[in-house]
Amino acid sequence: MASGAASLRAKPPARPAARAAVDYGALAEHLGYAVRRVQLLIFQDFVRTMGDLALRPAQYSLLTLIGRNPGLKQTRLGEALGIKSANLVALVDELVGRGLARRGAAPGDRRSHALYLTAKGGELLREASALAADHERRLTRHVGDTGKARLLTLLRALEAGLAGGASATKESKARS
Repeated sequence: MASGAASLRAKPPARPAARAAVDYGALAEHLGYAVRRVQLLIFQDFVRTMGDLALRPAQYSLLTLIGRNPGLKQTRLGEALGIKSANLVALVDELVGRGLARRGAAPGDRRSHALYLTAKGGELLREASALAADHERRLTRHVGDTGKARLLTLLRALEAGLAGGASATKESKARS
């Protein structure tokens, strides 16, 4: 009977099968694929970093540009960030709804909206900027200061080449 009891003992759970390696083929060498994979990871870390501020990367970008360029026309903001007009309107509406930004008449152009941060938006941007600096330090630890500078140079060159040269280079330098 002892041998019967031994056979009734619980067996340890079977180990899950090791995940089979995935052959990415040509994707493994595609710049766009690699940049997108890294972008997703960076954005996930950014969202975690912002925590209770509940800011997504696009919202932080808008707040940053509005804060640095008070009275910036909404259309120019969209151009600067490469955001389609319909998507930009929804993003700005969210910021306005949260009391972080306000629309005003654009000087000399009643058809356009100029954008301004509210006091609440300015305060949130200061908090978010400090958190974003922490996020950037975390990212930089993986590549080092020199690697970060090199990577930014390479990405700006790629952007300039794809966007048609001189105008994209000026825009990239203005963002720095």
